Amino acid sequence: MIPTPPAIVFRVTPLWVPKFLDAIAQVESENDWKKIGAKGERTIWQFKRATWNQHARGVPFELSAEPQFRSYAEKVAREHVAWLILKLTERNLTITPERLATCWRFGLSGGIRLILADKIPDSSQRVRNLYDLKP
Repeated sequence: MIPTPPAIVFRVTPLWVPKFLDAIAQVESENDWKKIGAKGERTIWQFKRATWNQHARGVPFELSAEPQFRSYAEKVAREHVAWLILKLTERNLTITPERLATCWRFGLSGGIRLILADKIPDSSQRVRNLYDLKP
């Protein structure tokens, strides 16, 4: 049985999250489930081990991209987006696809440093562009 990640509750459910995750997957891995990043990142969303372990309960990181765990990996991705939204909101930062993408790639603290310095990386702008193109 695949465990269910714990839910983060919001006042409003962001209906745009699937569109955002599609853009992240395209930029991070070109939607390649088998891609392993330079620092060992896995799945189409290129989770770092620490990110996976933060949200996944009971599924080893090494199995994260296996076909039988793909729907679970999507739940973990949604949980991570929800967590990032919560943390940016707590800091009174406006939520945008490029800001979320920056925190996704560089971690929360690294992403916030870049956001506050008004230095949005090209990869985050690509996520924004793909996000804007999706219906």
